[in-house]
Amino acid sequence: MSKSKEERLLDKAADRVIKEKEREEKKEAEKFAEIIQKCKNLSLPKKGEIIEVKVVQTTKEGVLLDIGAKSEGFMPWEEFNGKKEEALPLGKMLKVYILPKSQGNHILLSKKEADFRLDWTKFEEAFKNSKSVVVQVEKMVKGGFLTRLNSLDAFLPASHISLTRKENLKKFIGKKISVRVIELNKKSRNIVLSRKILLLEKKEERRKKILDSLEEGQIVTGKVNSITKFGIFVDLGGIDGLVYPENLSWGWIKDPGYLISKGDKLKLKVLKLDREKGKISLGLKQIRPDPWEEVEKKYEMGSIVSGRVTHLTDFGAFVEIEEELEGLIHISDLSWDKRVEHPKEILGEEKEVEVKILNIDTKKRKISLGLKQTKPDPWEELIQEYKVGDKISGKVQQVTNFGVFVNLAPGIDGMIHVSELDEQYVSHPEKIALVGDKIESQIVEIDREKRRIRLSVRRLMQTKRKKREEEAAAAAKKGGQRTPPRKKKYSITIPSSEKDGIVIGDFIGEETKEKLRKNF
Repeated sequence: MSKSKEERLLDKAADRVIKEKEREEKKEAEKFAEIIQKCKNLSLPKKGEIIEVKVVQTTKEGVLLDIGAKSEGFMPWEEFNGKKEEALPLGKMLKVYILPKSQGNHILLSKKEADFRLDWTKFEEAFKNSKSVVVQVEKMVKGGFLTRLNSLDAFLPASHISLTRKENLKKFIGKKISVRVIELNKKSRNIVLSRKILLLEKKEERRKKILDSLEEGQIVTGKVNSITKFGIFVDLGGIDGLVYPENLSWGWIKDPGYLISKGDKLKLKVLKLDREKGKISLGLKQIRPDPWEEVEKKYEMGSIVSGRVTHLTDFGAFVEIEEELEGLIHISDLSWDKRVEHPKEILGEEKEVEVKILNIDTKKRKISLGLKQTKPDPWEELIQEYKVGDKISGKVQQVTNFGVFVNLAPGIDGMIHVSELDEQYVSHPEKIALVGDKIESQIVEIDREKRRIRLSVRRLMQTKRKKREEEAAAAAKKGGQRTPPRKKKYSITIPSSEKDGIVIGDFIGEETKEKLRKNF
């Protein structure tokens, strides 16, 4: 007898219920088998291991932790590595270290030791692999800073926090910085750090990168880092280049600090590059036109130009006749009439002067200038007014053993030799003339090349006597009388010893006296 439709539906529903129940039973059996298998494989935590645990309960003495074993672990508050009042909610996961001792049925645990070992591992790996770690600067201590990485304190010397000593160190307090571990001792738990080494390494990387990108002749920009007497250092973005004083300006510079200030931004030319030594030589003047290229077109020898005295030396004065173009006035070209010992007697720095261009040497890059040449030459005026044989007068400027120097005009002296001071013998020029005396003489020689004039009083005496004789002869002839020639009278003055009262001439023979008469 066949089943009705309702009966068939009921059978299907029953089959589904039975199958569902069988599946649930199977799952429970598998889960139970898994638990049994886990229990078989379960191993208790070993002493000295770091494990992850769950907070079960907090007490006055410490914290009960689920370690996944039959019994629970216990962590005293002194091993917590934090404040007792710190909230430890149930179920919070912690990493702890299993201490070698136990307390009753509980395994003793320590979060403090676990933190130390985990954090020490970070320092150790950074030290071995020369990697950086990030620490927080806590406070300043004697000689440096106390820093912290989680649970560990480390010392950072003040000399290792920055590349410059003048930096404000207090600004680092409370900040997180990257450092390199330079010393590590687990036994004493001593850790020494350095930020400076890390900065130097980064600087070296930037330096190498910049060096590789530079070429000689390239135009670069930089910031003036420091100024010294031997040049200025310019930061090119991680590496310093040096501009020597001679490459700052085409003209003379007393001190680089007069031209440039620290912090100035400059456009410079790379003159020389040494990648092995990491040296860069820069030029500031090389980015401007060289004034010497137009010197011969702008200036002619003999022309008068205006300029400014830039500096004085023992041998002359340097004058800037245009920006960055200088010439030299030699000390001998400062004055016609003054014996100049030092240029400061005539000129001063920054003084505006008119000078004459005496010579231009573009190969040696030298311009010779003259100050006295802008005024008439008293020598030329003198030789135009006087000639050899003329009578001239002047004041005695200097008396020497061999003669007398007479000032004839500003800056011009004539010399009278001792033998030309008188017709008679003169033992020393002081017997005839002293400094300041006015003396008349006759010009016997003019040396234009050496600019020298030789004078003679003796010749002037002879000339005057000859003139008188000629005048007397002319007068006698006019009157019809014949004047007999005058005989020459010779008188010899021989030096005597005033102390002894002895006349040395008394001991000279007649022959010697005759020779003296002929020569003098």
